[in-house]
Amino acid sequence: RRGGGDVWLCVVCFFVVIGARPSFTRGGSSAASDGYKRQIVVFEETRLLNLDWVQLDDAGLARLGHLNQLQLLSAAGSHVTDEGLAVAGSLPELKHLDLRSSCVRGPGLVHLKSLRHLEQLVLTQNELTDDCLPDLLELPALEIVSLNATFIEDFSVLKNRGILVADVET
Repeated sequence: RRGGGDVWLCVVCFFVVIGARPSFTRGGSSAASDGYKRQIVVFEETRLLNLDWVQLDDAGLARLGHLNQLQLLSAAGSHVTDEGLAVAGSLPELKHLDLRSSCVRGPGLVHLKSLRHLEQLVLTQNELTDDCLPDLLELPALEIVSLNATFIEDFSVLKNRGILVADVET
């Protein structure tokens, strides 16, 4: 966007596909460590990162922990677990996190409390129960949460706080 002398540049990301299994490097450098691997080169300035269905796991997510400007992370269909949420919780500018169809069960949601800007959270098709609701309520900027196909039964506590619960029939 240009206007009033301001120039906004949003570097999305740069992918280099070499093989079948993901590994991550930073700062624009890449080198295959063994055999054929898929390497994803992510630049420090990355603000939007879509890693849907690339089988990202906790170790791969940990390699993204240096992305302090990241605002949107989509890792649908990943192998990210509650343990990996500690890394997601360390991304200070994150506004949108999509972990649908991942391996999140709920206890790791406590790590997201530090995300002061997280507005949208997609946790559809994870094995979440009502036990995770108190952690969701502690997300200060949360406006929209998607919890379809989970084991959560009582969405009223979220709705009473003004959080839109998307994709759920009530």
